[in-house]
Amino acid sequence: MFKSYFTVGWRNLLRSKIHSFVNIGGLAVGIASCLLIGLYIADELRYDRYHTNADRIYRAVAEDWAKMPPALGPALTTTYPHLVERAVRLWPLFSPAKMRHQDVVFVESGVVFADADVFDVFTWPFVAGDPTKALIPKNSVVLTQSMATKYFGAKDPLGEQMKFWGDDLTVTGVMEDVPHDSHLQFDFLISLPTLQLVMGDRVDERWDMPVFYTYILTKSGTTASQLEDAVSQLVKKNVTDSPATVALQPLASIHLHSDLKGEFSSGGNLSYLYILGTAALFILLLAGVNFTNLTTARATTRAREVGMRQTLGAVRRQLVEQFFGEALITTVMAWVIANALAASMIPAFNQFTGKQIQLPDLFSISWLGGSFMVVLFISFCAGSYPAFFLTRLKPVSSLKGSGGVRASSPLVIKGLIVFQFMISTFFLTGMVVVLLQLRYIQSKELGFDQEQVIVLDGDGFPVLKQSLRSVAGVEQVAGVPQVFPAPLPASSFRAEGIVTDSTNRMAYYGVTPGFIETMGITLVAGLPFAEGSMKDEQEAFVLNESAVHDLGWTAEEAIGKPFSMFVPPLNGGSEVWRNGYITGVVRDFNHDVLYEKVSPLVLYPSYDMNLTFVRTQRTPEVISAIQAVWKKVNPDAPFQYYFLDDRIRQ
Repeated sequence: MFKSYFTVGWRNLLRSKIHSFVNIGGLAVGIASCLLIGLYIADELRYDRYHTNADRIYRAVAEDWAKMPPALGPALTTTYPHLVERAVRLWPLFSPAKMRHQDVVFVESGVVFADADVFDVFTWPFVAGDPTKALIPKNSVVLTQSMATKYFGAKDPLGEQMKFWGDDLTVTGVMEDVPHDSHLQFDFLISLPTLQLVMGDRVDERWDMPVFYTYILTKSGTTASQLEDAVSQLVKKNVTDSPATVALQPLASIHLHSDLKGEFSSGGNLSYLYILGTAALFILLLAGVNFTNLTTARATTRAREVGMRQTLGAVRRQLVEQFFGEALITTVMAWVIANALAASMIPAFNQFTGKQIQLPDLFSISWLGGSFMVVLFISFCAGSYPAFFLTRLKPVSSLKGSGGVRASSPLVIKGLIVFQFMISTFFLTGMVVVLLQLRYIQSKELGFDQEQVIVLDGDGFPVLKQSLRSVAGVEQVAGVPQVFPAPLPASSFRAEGIVTDSTNRMAYYGVTPGFIETMGITLVAGLPFAEGSMKDEQEAFVLNESAVHDLGWTAEEAIGKPFSMFVPPLNGGSEVWRNGYITGVVRDFNHDVLYEKVSPLVLYPSYDMNLTFVRTQRTPEVISAIQAVWKKVNPDAPFQYYFLDDRIRQ
């Protein structure tokens, strides 16, 4: 009997090939779209959940600031051993740094200093070395597997030396690459004692420097409120200008629920997930309603077939099974095609979204089971009309032909069609809004001239700068720590007549003299950094308009005002208080992501730079001349470059 149902259903599909193609294809595309959106949402929701003790790991934060003083971690383990099993600190370099092994040199952005027991808190499996000892000695470094291959190839990296900050680091371990669904992304872990070389041996006792990310592994049975009270008591006891509130963030909530200043990395956005989830639901509804409408429209032409079957002795139950079976066949076919489409689109989808979704994610039991249940529901809805209405007709009425068959619930059919148009209008409106937003981003005035700027490595900058100035077509040269727009580090500051504490921070950006001219940034008042001026190198600051406004001054009033900030010194290293004065004010420019309002920014002279910005003519001849200069200055380093406007568009 069921074989007969299948045979009849298959013949009906082949009899109306175009109708079947449109019906099955439309539903398949809708289901495939929902599957991809669902995979994206699921990936966002599982961030940081792969750690064995993820439910017992918290991050300590202060008000709107994601970092804490370095003394907090050791103090927690010694003061509250009954609550805290481990407390580890991470200190990432926000500016890219050069890593070198013999002739292999790269500028790396994933460098992090960490406590020795970081591997007791986080689940990062080792490939080589001993995780319990790898980060105990000074000048030791643990590489990810991809970095080990990048610098050492097939050679065993354990015991090898790497140059960093002018010192030799010994490779003591190799770990697997950090999973993409982690808010902690890095390529190098350097032992925290190495940082004492620049921060001082007593860094573990400092409560006046909230620049470390502090993660706490609690003892089993410890509640979040108990731990939060303990952290608050320590901070209030030891920090003079302690923040009003100290909070704990569960590790798994950081990616989607934390949007503090000084975050380790840009997190996700829960609102976007709601929007995507709503869009997926509407897509599925649109595909399901379209499928139901087409199936219903086709079924009304089969009244004579139903009448003939009834005349030949078919009972209603058999006819109901026939129509539901046909609906199930078509929806299952659509489901199979949808999974094949989604699987084929995963590589392009990953490239578009920056995800690393794998085929096993799509073909897991939970995903297949969940999507198949949706398919069963759609098949039930699509088969309901012919199954329950057409089979209710008397054989005489059915044999009169399709002209005598009318829908029993015309309002339902009309309602489904109106619903289709509503959803279609919604998506078309959304598409127009997205296109307008893209056009806005592409045409938005960023506050600096991004055109004709080539970005090089910063090796040998002083000599490179002088040599590049002799190249015909090169207009300006400046050194920077990192490319922008991008999140920049922030730090405490002091200003004349302004009461501040450790919670008051501004973003900072250390650049070489000539940066303002190279980037075409408008100077509102005062002067830019003077090249060769020792006074400017030691004391000068240039603020943007937002910073001056927050301080309660006009641009003209700000010039000459005393100003201090906790920033790295002229040639790099740990942050120190730089005392000086404001020499200039520049017009606001986008130094962060475009959806954020331009925030206060402080520029100061620094030669701790990793990249060279060159304003030049974009011609092959000029690029060749720049390459020739590079080879003379840095004969062992590869010539790698890109244009700033290309990077910003990406």
